[in-house]
Amino acid sequence: KDSLRTSVAPLRQAYINGRETGDLLYATFAASFNGAIRLYSGENLQLLLESLTEDCLTIKGLKQELVYQISEVQRQYVINLQRPMKDPFVFDSDGFSEEAFFKKIKEIDDQATAFRIYNYKAALGCIFNDYKTAYANAIEAGRFEDETTSRQISYPSFLMFKSMAELKL
Repeated sequence: KDSLRTSVAPLRQAYINGRETGDLLYATFAASFNGAIRLYSGENLQLLLESLTEDCLTIKGLKQELVYQISEVQRQYVINLQRPMKDPFVFDSDGFSEEAFFKKIKEIDDQATAFRIYNYKAALGCIFNDYKTAYANAIEAGRFEDETTSRQISYPSFLMFKSMAELKL
C-alpha cells in the first residue's frame, strides 16, 4: 500500500553502497531503477530528464554497457515527451542512435530492453494519439513480454497502452 515513491531513497542508497563496495553493476542498476520509479510515479519531466542525463553519463563512464542501454532508452523516452520532436517515435537525440541501439541489443539478445523500447513507443503512440503506431509497437513489445525482467515496473503500463491502442483501432 505504500507509494512507489518510497523506494526512491533506498535505491539511491543502494547506488551509493554499490559504488562504495565496488559493485558497479548493482550500483548502476539501482540508479536505473531509481529513474524508472520516478518516471512511473509522476516526477516532473524536466527535473527527471536532468537527473536521467546525469545518471546516464555516470553509468556510461562506469562502463556498464547493459545498464547504460536500458537507462538511455528511458532517457530518450523522456526527451521525446519533453521536447518537440520531428518524429516523436524515433529515439535519436543527444547523440543516441536508435539504429545502433537495436543492432547492439540484438547482438547481446537483450529482450528486456527490446521490450522496454517498444513499450515506450507504444506509450508515445497513445499519448500523441497515433494508435496505429501504438498498437504496432505494443505487438512488438509483446514478443518479449515473457522475458522475466519485462514484468517489472513497466509491465502495467504495457498492458494499459496495448489495451488503449486496441480499443482505438
